[in-house]
Amino acid sequence: MLLLLGGAVDRGGMLFPLPPAVAGSGVELELLLHKLIDVGLIQEVRVAEAEQTWRFSDGRRYGLQITWAGCLAVGYPALQSGVAASA
Repeated sequence: MLLLLGGAVDRGGMLFPLPPAVAGSGVELELLLHKLIDVGLIQEVRVAEAEQTWRFSDGRRYGLQITWAGCLAVGYPALQSGVAASA
């Protein structure tokens, strides 16, 4: 979890592309991402770049972004580049 959230901070708040250490982790990774969404540490946002895409729906790309709560959970102040102030 810390690797994912810390990596998101390094990428301006976006979880994707995933760090090489977690890429390709399959079902376990998907379960973890859903759990992080459920507890408000990350959120789905629309994205334009293919490398930031988590899923497609209705012809739109969606990525995952760390929230303010996620930043606090890993000890980083909230990013100034659009991280949500509340989960």
